[in-house]
Amino acid sequence: MRKGVMIACMGIILGLSFHAPFFTFLAFLSLPYYIHVMLDERSLKKSLRIQFIYTFLYHLCGSCWFLSAMNLEHLGATPLMRYFVVGSGWVLLSFAITLPYLLIPIVLNGFKQDVTRRLPVLVITYASVEFLMEFTELGFPWFRLGLLCANSNEGLWMASIGGVYLCTVLVLVLSYVFLHMYYHKRKYAWFIFFILISLFNPSIASCEEDVAVSLIQPNISTNTKWNDDFERINDEVQINLIENSEGIVFLAETVVLSEDSTLQAYLNTTDKEVYYGAIKEFNNEYFNVLLNTYDNTIYAKQHLVPLGEYVPSLLSDLFPVTNSINLGNDLSHGTSPNLFDNGEFKIGGIICFEDIYPALVSRSVRDGANLLYVASNDGWFNENEMYQHKLHAVLRSAENRRSLVRVGNTGMTFITNSWGEVCDSIDTNVAAVLNGYVDIEDTMSIYNIVGRFIPYIGLIYILASLHTLKKEEWILLFGGK
Repeated sequence: MRKGVMIACMGIILGLSFHAPFFTFLAFLSLPYYIHVMLDERSLKKSLRIQFIYTFLYHLCGSCWFLSAMNLEHLGATPLMRYFVVGSGWVLLSFAITLPYLLIPIVLNGFKQDVTRRLPVLVITYASVEFLMEFTELGFPWFRLGLLCANSNEGLWMASIGGVYLCTVLVLVLSYVFLHMYYHKRKYAWFIFFILISLFNPSIASCEEDVAVSLIQPNISTNTKWNDDFERINDEVQINLIENSEGIVFLAETVVLSEDSTLQAYLNTTDKEVYYGAIKEFNNEYFNVLLNTYDNTIYAKQHLVPLGEYVPSLLSDLFPVTNSINLGNDLSHGTSPNLFDNGEFKIGGIICFEDIYPALVSRSVRDGANLLYVASNDGWFNENEMYQHKLHAVLRSAENRRSLVRVGNTGMTFITNSWGEVCDSIDTNVAAVLNGYVDIEDTMSIYNIVGRFIPYIGLIYILASLHTLKKEEWILLFGGK
């Protein structure tokens, strides 16, 4: 009972560590206890219960910003229905994300007697499960332990070698080091802990002045953004900001909502090089797209937000009520390459939620992208979600050794250098132009060359462990006694 309460508390603490940079240290209070319990527990049934409680509460607490969507009036439902759909979606999503993590105790179960290998197996398998999350029905690999490295120069360097997966390994190994010191050399343990805190704090960086860019943050309320009565006013706000730009212009996600809008008319005639997001209809299907003002290249979003832009078939079949509220779930998945070529360099386009998928971003770099562009609209949620979303973009920049411009409707809007360090930004929830510079790179990172070697090693462990499960253990996994 005591162990269950402790692991639940540690799961909540880990979730809190993702809410702000100064909360990062909480992860190194939570993870050592989790590692200790998982390495010590030999019962498959108990370790499955421990893993589920820890991971479910970790995701539930980390994604509590999801509930802020209840206040969105444009969803077109009664307040009671909004509370039900958003609240149940929050819980169901956390539950679904938790299930793949149950592979960790299953793999550890195959190494009951081999104590020396249980730690590396735990670490590698954990990273592999985070990788597998990219391929689930819900497709929501939002929380990765490696995200905590986005505030550390050392962590960003590790990302350029092994991606976010190597960063996850780093976080778990450092947590074990603290655990080991605590049990064997306690007087040095807290010294190590404060070193960890100093390593995982953001630093100030500078951008190379290769190409001038202008990032437009219009700060348009989500409740008015989709309201036809405010469309012209919102368009004029963005046009005025574009007029104050000094370089290549980048706009946020879905700034153009109709072909006959004031903003679209302006973009059709401007001499400026502008990249922007829009909703476009092709063959009676609607797509979330990126376009530009110099040619006909269109990139349609490939990874749509579950429950936000479409309802996964698994949920719509099990819970038909999820189709009863207008969440924008009538969008279709795109298939086109996410590359723009202006004649001088190539830009890899990424729409909002897609920056949590390392493979999509790396593919654009291998195809020749010299600069990464993320167009987003995080106005749906509060600043906790914006901060977590920022961490993904920072790591994509570091993994691929490319400068990145990220433009949010209400924030976060910033520029990174090719090491993933944020070198220029503007405050959230203000209408402003960020005029800055980016460096244009064409060298490949080690991560781009070697790829995802860490999760592939873990997948071997997972397959081998499933092969060695006994009949009674399979019965246990599927609810038997």
